[in-house]
Amino acid sequence: MSEEKKKIPIGFYLLWIASLAGILIISVVFLYLGFTGLSGSNMGESILNVVMGIAGLGIAAKVGYDMLRTRTSFKEETFEVLSELKCENCGEKIVRNFKEGDFVGTISEGDKCPKCQQPALIVSIYSRTPKGKEKRY
Repeated sequence: MSEEKKKIPIGFYLLWIASLAGILIISVVFLYLGFTGLSGSNMGESILNVVMGIAGLGIAAKVGYDMLRTRTSFKEETFEVLSELKCENCGEKIVRNFKEGDFVGTISEGDKCPKCQQPALIVSIYSRTPKGKEKRY
């Protein structure tokens, strides 16, 4: 029940770094055009270029932050699947690992009640994550 790190393909990082570099270059160009055009006649366009450059830098910062955070926390959870059985005769509950062919509502082959040795009915199948949370299906 341990968490395993999943390998991320190198192409994933290359695509992310290329998009980050593209956003940074476009943002710097917008800032340059905006600041050089502030002294000119078209003030509205220059201000728009500055705003777009600042927004682009913000987006680049967010993409870079997400890339670092994803790189450190990309883990795959392991879990175990359990079957819960109930004796039809005495009501005893039995929990065991899931076996291929288990279906809710069927009588389990080979599993008998430890008290009365009668067949047990599968009442639920669920997974248990490492944190102890259970997901019922």
